[in-house]
Amino acid sequence: MTSDKFDWKTNTSLATGKGATTQGFFATVGPNKLEIDVAPWGEGHLKVNGRQIAHIDDAKDRRQAFRELDKIARRYLAGQPLKSDSKKKPSMIPRR
Repeated sequence: MTSDKFDWKTNTSLATGKGATTQGFFATVGPNKLEIDVAPWGEGHLKVNGRQIAHIDDAKDRRQAFRELDKIARRYLAGQPLKSDSKKKPSMIPRR
């Protein structure tokens, strides 16, 4: 079981603010390093220890994408099953 406290921090190596194409966040929970990247059009990725475990492409905006990925991260670390992606589209977020 993991702590319920996630302390998401902004990835300062990416541009932030209204003009940013993507925003990145990271958190460390125990031995796990989590990363979330979200885009203004509602797409986002969740990576745990460098491995992508979730992708959202149907959120209303970046805030909703972040909230959904945060929920998925909490379920993943609690050992619960993840929500399956029903509609897969190619990602528009550039890979780093």
